[in-house]
Amino acid sequence: MPDLAGEVLTAIIDESEAHIQETGECPRPQVHILAEDRPEPYQYIGYIISRRFYRGADAATAIANLGRLPSALAATRLFVVWEEVDLRTALEMPTHRPILGLSVVDVRADGNTMLWLPFGAVQRGSEIVVNWGKPARYENVTLHAPIEDLIKVWREPPDDLERTVLDLQEAGYRIKWSIAYKS
Repeated sequence: MPDLAGEVLTAIIDESEAHIQETGECPRPQVHILAEDRPEPYQYIGYIISRRFYRGADAATAIANLGRLPSALAATRLFVVWEEVDLRTALEMPTHRPILGLSVVDVRADGNTMLWLPFGAVQRGSEIVVNWGKPARYENVTLHAPIEDLIKVWREPPDDLERTVLDLQEAGYRIKWSIAYKS
């Protein structure tokens, strides 16, 4: 049986690196959605990327609303992803560690595991090269308030899926369904 969580984590890192190389920007906050109570290959549903937002309260609301889609889908597990310096800036928080780093939180019913992936990006000619630092893993950490709110929204009773998808897309969220889920 394949390690779905490991495959999702590898894909998140690979896609984040490709995004940085292609755009020169860190990926926006996003949530990868799993329903482990479904048969394979339907367990990985897809992901949602945050809408663009203004600093402060709008950023916090945009991030918390990422929990609406997994709630409507009755998802059982989430991978919440953000770049730490960008998020702290958006939330108008002090940046104690001005080190770029991808935070990936594996959220389950029984807790969470955060993987911290520091990185640097340098331009060499026309290419951007991403250098990953030594990762760190933390169990059941306290998360930023909007991430905690996202998880709280996910755990609320589900709303109508079709209405939720339309509302999120109209607001500017990008939803990417997995091929297996769509078929």
